[in-house]
Amino acid sequence: MDAVRRYNLFNGGGALPPKWGLGFLARTPTRYGAEQALAEIAEFREQGIPLDMLGLEPGWQDHAYPCSFEWDSSRFPDPARFLAEVERQHVRVNLWFNPYVSPTAPLYRKLLPFAGTHLVWNGIVPDYTLPEPRRIFADHLERRVVSLNPRAVGGFKIDEVDGYDRYLWPDTALFPSGQCSA
Repeated sequence: MDAVRRYNLFNGGGALPPKWGLGFLARTPTRYGAEQALAEIAEFREQGIPLDMLGLEPGWQDHAYPCSFEWDSSRFPDPARFLAEVERQHVRVNLWFNPYVSPTAPLYRKLLPFAGTHLVWNGIVPDYTLPEPRRIFADHLERRVVSLNPRAVGGFKIDEVDGYDRYLWPDTALFPSGQCSA
């Protein structure tokens, strides 16, 4: 904690993150469901290892590459109940996704006018530099994910955006804002 406090002071202040945000994070394999994730939390407890946050790979969604941003009902039949149990265990979940939107996603049509010229895994790549797609995306996550249990959803991790050419849009891609990849 002292190192974080000193870093914040050196960089002009700022808020100290919550203690759980500096704690131990583990992640589950992509295809884990609610029961397996809860068993993972229980195993940490049984081994005496404190666990603050459990990362769920993009498989928490019913379509993950590209993403639907909707809970997979076969693996998470009752996401609100799952999140309540996670909260009861004093753990938070960190939900992983990639920013590419599946044609099956409820927000696909809303984001389509803001998509770049190229697809990734047959999903659109919205221009998140524009305020409207950011609002659409944030509202969807708030309504469909966070609102189920805001205390249990500790955060999101955006994955698959590190510039690896096998899954990123090409350098020639253009976006509605005028941004390009090059």
